[in-house]
Amino acid sequence: MISIRIVLSVAVSLDLEIEQMDVKRTFLYGDIKIEIYMEHPEGFKVKGKENYVYKLKKSQASSQTTEEQASSSEASSSSSSQPQPQVQPSLDDCLSLLRGERDEQRPGSPIIEDCYEYLFLVSTANEEGVKTLYKSGGLNVLASQLMILPDGSHMIELAMRLVQIIVIKLPSEIVYSEHPTDLSTVVSAVAKQFAVLQNSLKFEALHLLSAILSNRYSVC
Repeated sequence: MISIRIVLSVAVSLDLEIEQMDVKRTFLYGDIKIEIYMEHPEGFKVKGKENYVYKLKKSQASSQTTEEQASSSEASSSSSSQPQPQVQPSLDDCLSLLRGERDEQRPGSPIIEDCYEYLFLVSTANEEGVKTLYKSGGLNVLASQLMILPDGSHMIELAMRLVQIIVIKLPSEIVYSEHPTDLSTVVSAVAKQFAVLQNSLKFEALHLLSAILSNRYSVC
């Protein structure tokens, strides 16, 4: 249920459409390397060939044979392609990347965008995710990133939404007292976006500016 809630939360936040599909087990309809014969299915007997049998070309049921065949096929494919191991990113990894502490850091690169997607997913999952992002120096990173990200990009949209989540969900007296300079940087960067954009992101920028400047702890 938590996974479903995360997906729904991200979809609503990003205004995405959700489609449902049924995924069958991998061995269904797989190729068969051994000979298997079967009688005529009920209602599909061919007149004059009642004593004939069918030879299967594709697996149609979850038998042990087809499971073994699928496993063998997957193992063979995996061995031949030799895929590189995938490592699940962590919040610290992403923040380190955005700070420029790793070689892959380039504004606008797919890796950076993946990090923003991951940070947004973590922050919208529950309040602990937002607290972890904040305690790890997330607001400082986002403030500096907002100054260099491409205008109107998906990444700058996610960065603004992350700042907004921090400002709204965490205690204002703590956030505003600990990061006055970062919040001033955010206001400058977001005000620029509001000035140059002519799409729906312009309203996102206005909403964030209002949230920061209208707070009674704001010194911007």
